[in-house]
Amino acid sequence: VDEAAEEDEVDEAAEEEMRLHVPRLDVPHHLSASELSLLDDAVHTLILVLRRRRERADHFYATMQEFVNEYTALQQDLSSAEPLLKGSHLSNKIQQMKETVKRKYGTKVQELQKECVNKRRRANLPKSAVEVMEKWFRENSDKPYPSEEQKRLLAVDANIKEDQVSNWFVNVRKRYWRPGM
Repeated sequence: VDEAAEEDEVDEAAEEEMRLHVPRLDVPHHLSASELSLLDDAVHTLILVLRRRRERADHFYATMQEFVNEYTALQQDLSSAEPLLKGSHLSNKIQQMKETVKRKYGTKVQELQKECVNKRRRANLPKSAVEVMEKWFRENSDKPYPSEEQKRLLAVDANIKEDQVSNWFVNVRKRYWRPGM
């Protein structure tokens, strides 16, 4: 019950923050006041849902990172205890525990470690790749829509994947290009 009340408070706080910080959308003038209100409510709801989803994903990755850290610390603790107990019955038990844990969870922990590292790291395209695409963009600024064949060639020239070329052009057109530039 306390958890539900706390979540409601978080939702209300997030909703109030949204009302204060979300700019109004440019919408067609032919929409009625009730349609605008519905659209506004839908946008606010969508933003709240996306924000809540992001918070849950961040919490999940933080929890996974904590698990990975604890797993690594446990492995180190077991390894440091081993020489002290060499030859004893406990040494054999520790070795069996290490092997069991490694067999059951080792691969999954490595995957989680990679996932957590990849989540934090957002790789930018190589400078040389951006230069290749910027050159094409400048030369074709009147119509900066490369054909599939041109995208393939740009990907080869830039040594990146075709979908990276496509995404780069979508982003650049969206951020910087205006028809008739």
